[in-house]
Amino acid sequence: MAQQIRNGRRNPQEDGMAATTATIHRPSIVNEARELPPTADGWAQCEPTGRACVTCTCGLNTGFIAHAQAVDTLNRHVAHLTPP
Repeated sequence: MAQQIRNGRRNPQEDGMAATTATIHRPSIVNEARELPPTADGWAQCEPTGRACVTCTCGLNTGFIAHAQAVDTLNRHVAHLTPP
């Protein structure tokens, strides 16, 4: 039987093995900041906007949403990953 090769690897199903692909999760939250004009002596300034973005290596990306909602989304995503 001819073997199928993709990306330099054999198809594991041809060897009688189930294909195993584990999704790696690395969730993070990033707070949005708004740049303000520099101070009189030249120091950069910024202030929080009250929004944040939740992302994860599994593909989760909320875009910028209210900070409280972002924290809740992150907590629910992590709770989903934690075994009971």
